[in-house]
Amino acid sequence: MRLTTEEKQVANKIGHRLLHLRLHYHISQRELGKKIGCNQRYISEWEMGKGFIPTRYLYRLCKLFDFSMDYFDPTKPGIETIFKNPIEKSQYETQSLPETCQKN
Repeated sequence: MRLTTEEKQVANKIGHRLLHLRLHYHISQRELGKKIGCNQRYISEWEMGKGFIPTRYLYRLCKLFDFSMDYFDPTKPGIETIFKNPIEKSQYETQSLPETCQKN
């Protein structure tokens, strides 16, 4: 699917939020894929803004991380209001995962 320039910008914003959420909780793409029932490759593509996250996976992500779907709405404040230092991976403090995200 080819995205327009505007669609690419929106997909990048959404992907950026997914990346920061995943890094915040120190979960690999593969592990996240298993938890929501999709291939790691899709997680990678979404994080790079190469496509939109299907609604069923957005729902699963929100349920897993105990977040509202509003978090993925690119017109609303996101990362900067949730994480203090979201830019550098090395800046993340160790965060405990929501109970739904804990390893069995």
